Amino acid sequence: MKMSVKADRTQVDDGLHQGAIIAIEQRTVPYEYTDIIIEFGDNRLKCGYPSMISPSSKLGQLLTNFGSVLEVGEDIDIEQALVGKVCQFMTLKKEGKNKRMYASVLPDSVKPAGKKK
Repeated sequence: MKMSVKADRTQVDDGLHQGAIIAIEQRTVPYEYTDIIIEFGDNRLKCGYPSMISPSSKLGQLLTNFGSVLEVGEDIDIEQALVGKVCQFMTLKKEGKNKRMYASVLPDSVKPAGKKK
C-alpha cells in the first residue's frame, strides 16, 4: 500500500481571516451538527452549528447574515445559501485531546466579508 507524504499543516494565527465557504457537512455523533468548511490560503477549517434552523438559532442567524429569508415551515437549501460565499471569521488556538494546538473558528464570528461585527 502506498501513501503520499504531505507537508505539515501551516499554523493559523489567532485573529481575523477571510476565506470562502466551500462545502457543508452533516454529522450526528454525538449530536446533530451542520459543519461549514471554510477555505483560506492553503487552509481548510470546519465550523460547527447545531442542526436547527429558526430565526434565533446559530444556524438561522448565519443563514440570515448571508441573505436568506427564514419562513417558518419552509425548507431552505443551506448549500445553495452558503457554498461559494466569501466570509470573514475569527480563529483562536485551542488544545486538542492529544495536547496539540489547533485553530478553532468562532461560530458567531462568521459573517459575509466586509460586514461589521
